[in-house]
Amino acid sequence: MDVYLAVGLKVEIDYAVAMTKIKKIERKKELEFGLDSELLKRLIGLRIKIDNGLLEDLLIIKKADGDVNQHLGDVYISGGRGHQLLKPIKKVTGFPRLVADFKTTVDYIREHNDLAERIESSQIDELEQSITALKELVVS
Repeated sequence: MDVYLAVGLKVEIDYAVAMTKIKKIERKKELEFGLDSELLKRLIGLRIKIDNGLLEDLLIIKKADGDVNQHLGDVYISGGRGHQLLKPIKKVTGFPRLVADFKTTVDYIREHNDLAERIESSQIDELEQSITALKELVVS
């Protein structure tokens, strides 16, 4: 089999798999990404993985009324930074995980008292100040 034919076939198969994932998300979330199929094939040809992380980013951008094609072109073709809201929104959506990790850490330190002496009280004071500032933002 010709190497170019094999590569083209692989791109077509990977494209079909990616589109299956994309259509499933579109049905589940009741939206349409409006992805440019040629751009998607180009990305696949460049060996960009159309994985859950990338699809989650596209979902965030779409929900923020952003252009998913522009984002993909900016990030993967031009080497740019992508949609300006992506990073801040990902930080906010990751907040529950941060809280859960913090609680787990506190519980672990309670069970292993010897670790508590390694924590400086000034760090706890800084954390309390940050939590107070965040509460003020959320409540107002």
